Amino acid sequence: DNNHAWCEAFADGRWWFLGGCEPELELDRGWFAGPASRAGLVVSTAYGDVADSPEPVLARRAGVTLINSTPVYGDTCEVRALCDTEISGDIYVHIFNFGSLRVIARLVPGASIVLGRGDYVLTAKTPQGPVAALARTFDEQSPARDVLAQVQVNLTPQGWSRYILGRPSPDAGDNPQVELHHWLRFPQGARKSAGRKAATGSPQLTQEEKQQLARASQERLRARDQWRRERANLTPEQEQLIDALEGDYPARARQQLARCGANAPEVLAALSKLDVVERRYAIDVLELGDEKDCFEWTAEGLAGQVRRHRRALGADEEGWRNWVLAPRVRHESSSERGIRAAFSPPPLLAGRPLAEALGVIVAQGLTRADRGYFGSPANAVESARARRATIEDAAVCLVQVYRGVGLEARLASGGQWVEVRLDGQWLPAYPFEPENFGKVKAEAAAVYAKAGRVQVSLRRDGGEFPDAEPWRDFMLCRVEKGFVEPLEYLEWKNGACDVAPGDYVLFTGARSGRGDVCFRAASVTVRSGETTAVSADCTLVREELDAVELAARKMTAWPQAKVSGPDGKLSSLQDLVGEKPTLVLLLSTHDEPARRLLALLGPLQDELKQRGVALTAIYLGREGREEWDQRASEAGISVTLHDDAEKALASELGVRTQPAILLLTPGGETLLWHEGFTLHAPQLIKGALKWLR
Repeated sequence: DNNHAWCEAFADGRWWFLGGCEPELELDRGWFAGPASRAGLVVSTAYGDVADSPEPVLARRAGVTLINSTPVYGDTCEVRALCDTEISGDIYVHIFNFGSLRVIARLVPGASIVLGRGDYVLTAKTPQGPVAALARTFDEQSPARDVLAQVQVNLTPQGWSRYILGRPSPDAGDNPQVELHHWLRFPQGARKSAGRKAATGSPQLTQEEKQQLARASQERLRARDQWRRERANLTPEQEQLIDALEGDYPARARQQLARCGANAPEVLAALSKLDVVERRYAIDVLELGDEKDCFEWTAEGLAGQVRRHRRALGADEEGWRNWVLAPRVRHESSSERGIRAAFSPPPLLAGRPLAEALGVIVAQGLTRADRGYFGSPANAVESARARRATIEDAAVCLVQVYRGVGLEARLASGGQWVEVRLDGQWLPAYPFEPENFGKVKAEAAAVYAKAGRVQVSLRRDGGEFPDAEPWRDFMLCRVEKGFVEPLEYLEWKNGACDVAPGDYVLFTGARSGRGDVCFRAASVTVRSGETTAVSADCTLVREELDAVELAARKMTAWPQAKVSGPDGKLSSLQDLVGEKPTLVLLLSTHDEPARRLLALLGPLQDELKQRGVALTAIYLGREGREEWDQRASEAGISVTLHDDAEKALASELGVRTQPAILLLTPGGETLLWHEGFTLHAPQLIKGALKWLR
């Protein structure tokens, strides 16, 4: 899901992987190993030019080698795309995630790429127009859905029309109906490849050593949690400092301190350094950031951010808050300092207007690059150190430079240029073209034309779907570059958003309990000053779930393994389900993902009771078992816990990754089966509840 990272270490002549933020007691073990075995792409970044890699090289860039490590974690297939006409530029590989098709990799024409088990949409651009095809890397005729060694697909205009543009109904008119749906299948199957071979003679830990390490780890975690709780507690003096804030700021401050957790002392230290007005601004900064910012602010950094961006007299407070004070422009890391030192106008530019002078400095200080080093956009300090930047990186840099001197600035639509507010008017500024400051270039004309509006009405399972959300259920995208480009900057409200005139594609999708995606696409034309109404469907077509899915949704027999209850009584899974639909959690709070899942499920308890759904939990293994009561209490969840100490039931069910969520009916039908942590667990459960008869 593009959000997991871990480390690999080299020892005894081979690479081993570690367990991310919560290392296991053995190498090549981690809670993510199950999901990683199903990944479409796993990329390792090695600094320098790795001349001899036993794994496929994805790309070589200046100072960096990107290695395709997918074969280490799961079965893979070599995919190659052909086209009857010459391809202009790269070939793009897409999966469906966050509401639309999204690019996960690109390759030059004629090259191949190694991908995991599943379906992928490949696209490219030719002089005659865009082309696309579906690449399926597994044998759909095989019961085990075995991964193929090689696959070759032909990119065609028909594929582009089918998978990217969709097919509206004959009487579309002003309300095109999204009827044509497609499946991207990601079946689970037993792994056939060996991955990395263990080095002969590698020393292994004894059981006693593992137990000693486990005890030491548990003690360390307990000490860490106690330290976090103590740091999050406010002293009477700190309470008084918060209460002295004006208006609703005391409540807002406490809410942000709760987000900061163990980093609360840094925030409080920053507040103590600031005056009465600046303290309110510090709370604004915290609200404008994300969870990661809350954990990473230092007292000096937060106080410095507020003082550097203090609002000038007469400045519009809302504009200043959003376009000057905000510590982030897009997804880049915060830049607390160094911007002014890196991009200060020299004396020879002092006579020019400040905004123009800063544009010249940024353009002179950076060399334009087609590709950057960073997964997310680089911030201004990172770009200054590298002395090179993509257009997107340079645009982020220019916004931060403008904000650093108190000018209101933001990214323009698409992130290719910047807008800076002067005398109440937003003017365009182009990162590598300071001579065009304030000019509306041809590519920017549509953005500065009067916006149109898209009004989306979504359906699911035959009825209205008012709870649909962008990033999860739908996304508006551009596709004119030969690949799908989600418009993440749009602000949606009640299914509507304002957008520049032009041609777009609206994607909608739903994911089954086992990971398959049913998606639809519809072409949408937006005209200046007009509202375009689109009726779209997010229904998961249950009748077309593949054979593996159907088998999982109706158990041929209940598993026989027993679990023990609080009273020591042994029960089977059928006993636990009984006569009521039951949400079964299989987890171990020894692992962080399970603890995070509990916090997500706490607010769902009342809805489960109203729907007549029982909630039960099964603890896998023994590690961390004694901490269950505390973890459940912290999450605000009340559930009877059963033990599967030997993981016999989990093994019989074939659960390879915890936490796992199963929504079962008394008849053995599986309405939901999801393995691994996801932030969308509540939405998955609510969607499955709609299938209760």
